[in-house]
Amino acid sequence: MIQFQDKFIVRFSWFLMFFIALQPVLDVLTSISILYYESTVTVGIIVRVLVMLFALIYIFCWQHSKLKKVSLIYLSSILLIIGIGFVTAWVVKPNFQLFAEGQYYAKTFIFLSCLLATSWR
Repeated sequence: MIQFQDKFIVRFSWFLMFFIALQPVLDVLTSISILYYESTVTVGIIVRVLVMLFALIYIFCWQHSKLKKVSLIYLSSILLIIGIGFVTAWVVKPNFQLFAEGQYYAKTFIFLSCLLATSWR
């Protein structure tokens, strides 16, 4: 059982590093879908959000490290800062768009969650 968990951890870490390297490809797919389909929901944002959710589930559930508490405190503080920025944008911006702001914060948070999931073995 422990060997399976070790293999999963190594493979998931490699997957996240490969995913970070594939960001330009996702950007091209996003540009194509915006250009041709004029859609705000793109392949890139869907894939990024799904990988981010898997990385967060990994951090919260499967990660067994001495630094797990530090990473959870860091993630909580970043989520608090993003929440404050979201509320500030809602109050201050005259033309507030919920989905556009959510995309911006998701794009910002994806790298942090992937790097935290790969760095704490």
